[in-house]
Amino acid sequence: MRNPTREERTPVLRKLLLLIGLVSLLAVPTWGQRAKVDLKVKVDAKQVVLGDYFTATFVVENGEASSFKPPNFANFLVLDQGSGTNMSIINGVVSRSSSYTYTLQPKKVGKFYIRPAVAKIGRKTYKTKSIQIEVVKGKQGSQSDLATRLEDGTGIFIRAELDTSKAYFGQQIPVTYRIYSNVGNFQHDVIEDPEFPGFYAERIRRFYNDVQGEVIKGVSYKTQVIRRYVLFPQKTGVLKIPPLTARVAVPLRQRWQTYRTVIQSEPQTITVNSLPENGKPDNFSGAVGNYEMVTRLGNSTVTTDDAITFQMEILGEGDIKQIQAPDLGLPKDLFEVYEPTSNEEFYEQDGLRAGKKVFEYMILPKKPGNYKFTPAFSYFHADESKYVTLKDQVYDIDVGMGSNPNASGRIKKETATAKKEIRFLKTKTSLSNSSHHFVGSALFWGLFAIPFIFLLGIARAKRNQILDNNIDEVIFKQKRANKEALKRLSKAKKLLDNKQNKEFYKEISEALWGYIGDKLDMPVSELSRDNVQEKLTTKGVNSVQIEELLGLFNTCDMALFASMENEEERQSTYQKAMEVISEMQEQL
Repeated sequence: MRNPTREERTPVLRKLLLLIGLVSLLAVPTWGQRAKVDLKVKVDAKQVVLGDYFTATFVVENGEASSFKPPNFANFLVLDQGSGTNMSIINGVVSRSSSYTYTLQPKKVGKFYIRPAVAKIGRKTYKTKSIQIEVVKGKQGSQSDLATRLEDGTGIFIRAELDTSKAYFGQQIPVTYRIYSNVGNFQHDVIEDPEFPGFYAERIRRFYNDVQGEVIKGVSYKTQVIRRYVLFPQKTGVLKIPPLTARVAVPLRQRWQTYRTVIQSEPQTITVNSLPENGKPDNFSGAVGNYEMVTRLGNSTVTTDDAITFQMEILGEGDIKQIQAPDLGLPKDLFEVYEPTSNEEFYEQDGLRAGKKVFEYMILPKKPGNYKFTPAFSYFHADESKYVTLKDQVYDIDVGMGSNPNASGRIKKETATAKKEIRFLKTKTSLSNSSHHFVGSALFWGLFAIPFIFLLGIARAKRNQILDNNIDEVIFKQKRANKEALKRLSKAKKLLDNKQNKEFYKEISEALWGYIGDKLDMPVSELSRDNVQEKLTTKGVNSVQIEELLGLFNTCDMALFASMENEEERQSTYQKAMEVISEMQEQL
């Protein structure tokens, strides 16, 4: 049997290569890397008053359950149940989840367990962990008249929560302001962010914000975080954590009455101590927190004509701004180290301020030889009350003799530059009579300017066209806003009729945020209650309408995290949303 020729083998090889390429493409996820598959459970309260209720949610993460079996809620009544799905893509990682939610009411006092739920996801079976729920008796008289609870301050209040009462200078201190309520539906609005004298303060905007249940002295409350800050003490001694002030509005049983008041948290104090002198490293420059260090050396084999680049990256939780460039410990008679450049990045991580700072060093060797150095960075770990020194690998630098044995690379470069810039004086010259030529005449300069005038005209016309397009786009978005909002409200009405409560409030919220975003020509991701109020006021919108809009936002937020079974309340929310959009359409 003869072997195939090269010409006969070529089509086969091409097909094989094409097949390998297709398999490789299929092996790469179209939507990025998928996250880990898991089954979890969470509850909004671990202590409940007898007669109250709580929710248990079972979440299937990054998978689809072919079967789901909830636990036997033997000691609880199932008041309501529902399910939903959600998908997001963050940094190329696909996250998909489906949830099963149960509203439960305990039957008796005691400590009970919510046993594991079981789900089959793909070919594997997953189980949740057991969660203990403590059911306690309610305090006598805890269900007193609503107006009485509002007047004596037990119905709704704010607390400032600190993780510690003692801290060190420069330590990151999270402060959480949490609102507590047992009055049912209400609206709240923080008047202004407090000032923190003696601290460098940053507001944290990403944190766990679900409504939780809590029992205080036998009274059941629903609680939610409304503000979170991180503080960095800038002086020692006893410092004051100021109160947070908010307006609240609570509908009374009479539909035409609303109880309005201002509530304020109690001020707190914290004792700030100076950093200990015992054990302080020589290279410590004041960094407080929890950090890691990564270093990189450019070229380790150089001559005295060359510059060496070195990079040090410090990352972790703390006040990144306060980190100073560490000294590399290189002998000054052997190396010239220039002041390093730096850049910073900040982000929020687990409700704290974190980030990284990168230092770029330029090192000029002065003498040939083989040298070693170990970069180090020291900081104070406040949680462990001790200094920590991070050390990376030992770096070897091999320096050879450059082309100029008497000058470093820097000196040689400066000499070359100087030679270019110095011009020697001429000792001899000659003079001659000038005659009139075309070059330099008025006609010459006129013709020379024509192309530039033409290009300037084109640039101006292009700029005007861009401005016109931007204006047209803004006008289009503003005209579309009312139509899109009404379309969402129509969908919300159908959800209302079908008694899909949470979906209804979600649609109302998205309709309002989308409408305001289009009217203000701002993406929804950049909107907040504060800047919406400011911009609508600037545009002349009636303060009453702004207050009603913010009230609707609060109502929807509370409804998404706490059950609202009142049919009249949902109808009222829908009607108010229609009225607010209609009236703002006239004013805007």
